[in-house]
Amino acid sequence: MYRSRMYRYYEYRETDDGLQVSNSSDPPIKQRWRDLIAREKEVLASKHCNVSVDGFHYPNYTLYINFTVFFKPTEQSFTRQDYGVSFGYFAICSAKLSLSCNDYLVEVKYGDQYNVLQNFSLFTNNKMYDYREYRLGNEDLEMCASNYSRMRTIWRARNSWEKFKDQHKCRGSVKNIYAWYVVNKQFTVYLPPWSQYFTRNDYGVKDGNLIVCQENFKLISKKYTQEDLLMFNDSIINIK
Repeated sequence: MYRSRMYRYYEYRETDDGLQVSNSSDPPIKQRWRDLIAREKEVLASKHCNVSVDGFHYPNYTLYINFTVFFKPTEQSFTRQDYGVSFGYFAICSAKLSLSCNDYLVEVKYGDQYNVLQNFSLFTNNKMYDYREYRLGNEDLEMCASNYSRMRTIWRARNSWEKFKDQHKCRGSVKNIYAWYVVNKQFTVYLPPWSQYFTRNDYGVKDGNLIVCQENFKLISKKYTQEDLLMFNDSIINIK
């Protein structure tokens, strides 16, 4: 916020001499400026990074006025040169975080003894894992079994981001679905009202709820077919 105006993360650039914003009234120029800055901040997240980049939600970090970020799970501080921004969230190379769960991973093969609930919680070995506590691999599921609370917090934050960011693959709007679907053990989702299936790479999850790109939905016909009318032959009321 500056002089009663709000600038989004992709509308300003941070330099050694201060902040820069574009005051052009030409829409194409403003759009190119936004695209350039968004890309700069995404690239910064992966600078000198040969492993994955993690993004985190607001509860996991504090942002100060000099753009230093305090990352709560590991109690680390990062200056503006150490991290990037992705979709308005703090994003950083995984190698820069001081904790990892690699030594405490539990793996469960797809189809083994587990159940998936509608809120994407997983029940296995008499324990319930919420949607942030397991990761979907190519052949199996992975859970963090560490007793260290900060390590588990990072694990949950990473998984939450991974499942949420899938909605940003959408070309248009996002549809949040809170009911009327079933999840099977391969994490395929079936939506009876639309008679549609979505595999685990076709949707995202936010707060345990299903997120699907609007353009992936089949349209439901609003016209009654002859078969529909035949079902109501004994109950039709005609009005002139």
